[in-house]
Amino acid sequence: MNKFSTILSRITELDNLVKGFKQSELVLIGARLSVGKTLFALSMISNIAIKDKKPVGYFSLEMNSETVVDRLLFCEGNFISNPTSEQIEPTHCNQLTAERIYEAPLYIEDTPNISLQELKAKARRLKSEKHVEIIFIDYLTLITSEKKSSNKQVAGISSSLKSLADELNIPIIVLVQVKRNDKGLQPTLMDIRGSESIVGEADTIIFLHKLKNGKTELILAKHRTS
Repeated sequence: MNKFSTILSRITELDNLVKGFKQSELVLIGARLSVGKTLFALSMISNIAIKDKKPVGYFSLEMNSETVVDRLLFCEGNFISNPTSEQIEPTHCNQLTAERIYEAPLYIEDTPNISLQELKAKARRLKSEKHVEIIFIDYLTLITSEKKSSNKQVAGISSSLKSLADELNIPIIVLVQVKRNDKGLQPTLMDIRGSESIVGEADTIIFLHKLKNGKTELILAKHRTS
């Protein structure tokens, strides 16, 4: 990437909010359970790697690579733009062919319970050998650390991921789960586990919020502009 290049997600509302993902940027995408943050990430990955042919690294810490490919192949749901508001809605999309997926510069790492040190080493190899321009991590609390306290562990991981984004000079997108809320309220920064440290390290924080009408609202909770 050149000095001022950005990576577009090709999801209109998201690109309108953040104007693309920038070099050295740590981006958090948070949602409550079952809202669809992995699907949202896969939609971006599909657009960036398959359509735009930009090299993408994807750390899938919950699904194995075969499941990831299946999700991309059958495209059980996707997100399309709602031109009248900053909302997105699930819809069926055209089936992708296996050939397009396997030809795309998408590099999937699916090591379960991966340690922070191993993740960093693999990320460095992806940058040096595959020249990835963006990395996705699904998701934060599945990374293991030597820290015994959960809050200290999250703090150490978020700090290390920000340093890694700076070192590799590419955006790193990290999915995070936020606290449950039975009242259907919008998530806030305080709903993120280990929120103080993560909020401090992240350049951009985006929440997905399921509305009563079934659509998903995008909330830009933090955006550190350069």
